[in-house]
Amino acid sequence: MENSASAIATERLNAEIPRALTEDAIFDLIQDFKKATERAIKAGFDGVEIHGANTYKIQQFSSPHSNRREDQWGGSIEKRFNFINQLVDSVTEVVDNSNVQDFIVGYRFFPRRI
Repeated sequence: MENSASAIATERLNAEIPRALTEDAIFDLIQDFKKATERAIKAGFDGVEIHGANTYKIQQFSSPHSNRREDQWGGSIEKRFNFINQLVDSVTEVVDNSNVQDFIVGYRFFPRRI
């Protein structure tokens, strides 16, 4: 069973109801992105792309459909974007603290009404 921002199934036929991420799991996920960025830098990549579209976990936090949380990670649009802001800030902090030059951090998003 997958996990998501909330225990809300996607709007697809026969979609499973995911488990809502715990707050500790959210912080662990942010740390995982930081570690992945560190590995990309060490491996000599030119950059990383944070994929915040196509109903993947990052996009689920911004969606009023999949994010029905009532804590710092959900509710208002500002709170729904808290995860994304912390994630992007954490990834760019890794890049800023490295000695790499011209490393690109991209963010893919899905434009829709939120």
